[in-house]
Amino acid sequence: IAVSAVPPYPLYQGAQVLFRSNDRGAHWKTISPDFAARGDEAKNCGGDPDATQAQACGYGVIFSIGLSPRDNDTVWIGTDDGRVRLTRDAGKTWSDVTPKNVPVWAKISTVDVSAIDAGTAYIAVDNHRQDDFTPRAWRTRDYGQSWNSIAGGLPPGQFVGVVRADPVKRGLLYAGTDRGVFVSFDDG
Repeated sequence: IAVSAVPPYPLYQGAQVLFRSNDRGAHWKTISPDFAARGDEAKNCGGDPDATQAQACGYGVIFSIGLSPRDNDTVWIGTDDGRVRLTRDAGKTWSDVTPKNVPVWAKISTVDVSAIDAGTAYIAVDNHRQDDFTPRAWRTRDYGQSWNSIAGGLPPGQFVGVVRADPVKRGLLYAGTDRGVFVSFDDG
């Protein structure tokens, strides 16, 4: 669930689709396609599918929502099957802007949208469900067209659960791992 800081302060709820309410939850509208739709080629969906099969079988859901502090048209979502998607027109169209090195079935734990710089967002990626504790975090400055890893100074063996940009001081980032909190003074 996320609440916009921009009037009329819509509410968002993630599931397989993204819902939006402009009247405090009295009515909801679906503003995205089914991001967890089962692919036509999906096979072996019963039992215990591997990560690639699970993604094709439609097991993923929206796990994180990043809202623009400037408008209600720009919404980022992260799924628990390793995808990042973006709309810049209030859900009419969506783009897959996932960084190339995000593992299949890694969880996009957070999407944090910069309050200072338009087009800048940060993601924390958690892949410990697959026994991979590598710290992973990325930054984009161009609405997801390109991404840079910002996990270089984080300790090995600690997966990242959250990355947040300071809303006032450019370049000040906070990262929470499964074992501690870390700070960067140079935008990661």
